[in-house]
Amino acid sequence: MDQTQAVDRGSSGRPWKAAVSGRHVFVLMPTGGGKSLCYQLPAVITLGVTVVVCPLLSLMQDQVMALCTGRPGGCGVPATYLSSQQSKGEALGVLRELNKAQPTCKL
Repeated sequence: MDQTQAVDRGSSGRPWKAAVSGRHVFVLMPTGGGKSLCYQLPAVITLGVTVVVCPLLSLMQDQVMALCTGRPGGCGVPATYLSSQQSKGEALGVLRELNKAQPTCKL
């Protein structure tokens, strides 16, 4: 099993380097500390799907929108999310996609 790297309020460079090397990473950083880079970069440059747990629905929706649309700060990365605000059909669609042998979403 992969080791988990715990990073507490450090540089955003260490967590993404650990993630790219195949380690599970837990990151606790203040607002504006670079958390998005910690999961977006590994998702873009590695194989497979990156799973991010976020308690803030509006932040999660904004991040997914930015990644998918390629607006400033985004890069056209296929991303999706699951939340209690989605319809049953939307949630099932996400789960079906993630259940594929090679999902098209990265994050």
